[in-house]
Amino acid sequence: MKFGTSFNINSYTDETAVKTTLLEGSVRITNLNTKVQALLTPGQQAMINNDKLDTKNVETEDVVAWKNGYFMFNNETLASIMKRVSKWYDMEVIYHDESLKNKRFFGSISRYENISELLKTLQKTEVATFEIKGQQVIVNAE
Repeated sequence: MKFGTSFNINSYTDETAVKTTLLEGSVRITNLNTKVQALLTPGQQAMINNDKLDTKNVETEDVVAWKNGYFMFNNETLASIMKRVSKWYDMEVIYHDESLKNKRFFGSISRYENISELLKTLQKTEVATFEIKGQQVIVNAE
């Protein structure tokens, strides 16, 4: 018999919301601003953004891919992907074409690959090109 709770919290200072995703067990989430609560069941995510508390069902594998050594993209925008990549590799991302931020991707790649290998993989989609200049990644249209 297995007892316990397993969950993931995403709470970066540069993010607008705090996300809690439940894998096993149960968790009660409380928005401290409004005192609104939600009880999560496995496979649910709570998102607190200022005075709002929302819950939804999610693919937990996507949420904990980082723990298993992967970046996983499930219909994710390039802006969201590059935000995570920039944190992991401590790089700044510069877009020469802002419309590229909304392009969506599916796939996964090891977090332990060199950043140039990760960018080569993304470039194979023929959506964008990537150039590394020092601590910057320059994103251009294909």
